Amino acid sequence: MAVLLDQSKRQRRLPRALPAVTARWQLLLPAALTLGLAFRAGGFFYGTTALLAVVLAILLVGRVTLARDPFAGWSPALAVAAGALALLATWTLLSAAWSDAPFRALSEFDRTLAYTLGLGLMGSFAARRGDLDGALRAVAGAFTVVPAAALVTRLFPDVFDATNLGKEPSRLAFPITYWNALGVACAIGMVLALHCTAGARQGVAARVLGAGALPVIATALYLTFSRGGIVAALLGVALYALLALPRRLPFALLTAGIALILASSQAAVYGAGAGLIVTCALQFVAGIGVTAFFTLWEVSLQEHVPGEALSRVSSFDYLASTILMPVGTAVAGPLAAEVGTQETLLGMSAVGIACALAFLAVPSVRRLPRAGATVADQ
Repeated sequence: MAVLLDQSKRQRRLPRALPAVTARWQLLLPAALTLGLAFRAGGFFYGTTALLAVVLAILLVGRVTLARDPFAGWSPALAVAAGALALLATWTLLSAAWSDAPFRALSEFDRTLAYTLGLGLMGSFAARRGDLDGALRAVAGAFTVVPAAALVTRLFPDVFDATNLGKEPSRLAFPITYWNALGVACAIGMVLALHCTAGARQGVAARVLGAGALPVIATALYLTFSRGGIVAALLGVALYALLALPRRLPFALLTAGIALILASSQAAVYGAGAGLIVTCALQFVAGIGVTAFFTLWEVSLQEHVPGEALSRVSSFDYLASTILMPVGTAVAGPLAAEVGTQETLLGMSAVGIACALAFLAVPSVRRLPRAGATVADQ
């Protein structure tokens, strides 16, 4: 009797548990599609894109016909984006009439149609708190499985036929079959794994799995020998550290002042007369300083200025920042003609760096703490 009662309780609980598991199935859809396409040459060939469009069309029809509120997440912005994609798909299909390669137009129509259906399907669900984190964790898992599968071909080379490893077996390309595409996939996976292990709202399991995925992804990225993928990974990690984690910095205004020194060196980089590659590299570093300064400056304003006074403070900020721009525009030309363009550019950076150092010399700037976590999280 006790066994029968226990079984009846389980049967009553099972229908209640199933909706909880399946209610947010769409959060796993991007990860599932990413994983499936990765093992079909990254979805490059026309047969795969056509199949993807058919699958998404079936899912969208099922969503519209079976859901209680199939357009709960629909919004004007989503309608504009989906409409633009639909127009692009229509134009791509019509271009087959005058194109010298009508078959290519049809295959690209399949791809654009799949994007349109995917956007409409995912956007039809009403967003809930935590949905984005859940979807990102699932996609991070997919972007970890792909590099792990690629590494298996190196760990067990006798199991895999060399003909399935891409045009250059010396460069890791399986399962996407193109090493640069795999490198970009690894770069995306590194940023997502970093988010899983460093995000403020991630659980213990996500942090541990994210940290464990990083060396796997990094090793696969290295074995692709993809310079573009490696640069993309470095840039992505740097931007994530600067933009996605500002609240981790205990003294945002102090960090902003240091970034201002880098930002002020932009004119000096041009005036140094270095080669193109060196100039681009130095401007990249200076650009990071510009982005970091404005991001952390705005963070400090929003944390320490009351909401009712923020607009007035921002107005004074912009006024003080722009009031001398006409003077600089009027003086720059005659000064460059008098002392030389290179010397003028170096002098501009010297003045900017001096202002940044004067900004950092103020004790209250260096000691201004971050606001409370509850304020920063709002």
